[in-house]
Amino acid sequence: MPARLSVLVPVLLIAGCAGTPSGMYTTLVAPGSHLAGSPDPLACDTFSLGQHPHVVIKGFENVKEVDLELLRDSLLAVRQTFPVKSGQVQDVHLAPPSPYASAGARQETWVVTASAGLCIDLGVLPPGAYDLALKTNNVLAASAHFKVTLPADLEQERVAIQSERSRLQEAQSKMKQLRKDIDEEQHLWTAQTPHW
Repeated sequence: MPARLSVLVPVLLIAGCAGTPSGMYTTLVAPGSHLAGSPDPLACDTFSLGQHPHVVIKGFENVKEVDLELLRDSLLAVRQTFPVKSGQVQDVHLAPPSPYASAGARQETWVVTASAGLCIDLGVLPPGAYDLALKTNNVLAASAHFKVTLPADLEQERVAIQSERSRLQEAQSKMKQLRKDIDEEQHLWTAQTPHW
């Protein structure tokens, strides 16, 4: 009986196969923790300070490299170029036989691992609003938006500090105005005082 050949196509880093739709999104999944053949990691657009946002770039099979720009509060923070190997076969090997296969039948299963894109760890980012721009040949191909926030207790402290800072700036402005008024009064008094 000839061996039956079945091909499984798990993916390196992210799930998918040849012909994967191209796109980009952010997630909390760390590179290497996503198992081949499982569903795509869930998109996430809000991260707490200390978490590592990851950018998942899928598809773009006919593109050799992409430029990724990270903007914080509309200002360019970093731009980096990454090679894209979508669709490239990373590994082909014969899977070990299943212990559940019937004794008389032998089935060969070849496992093909192909890349469907990239997963990039952005690291720990300061709080703020962020935009990602993915460019191919200097043309915008995909974009994403996410924000990094402070935990609730730190946010309350930040608001209290900002309030105190505003109060101190207001007091400083009043002191400057009082100093100016005193200087003007002193100048007028000196001008009106007869000199002997």
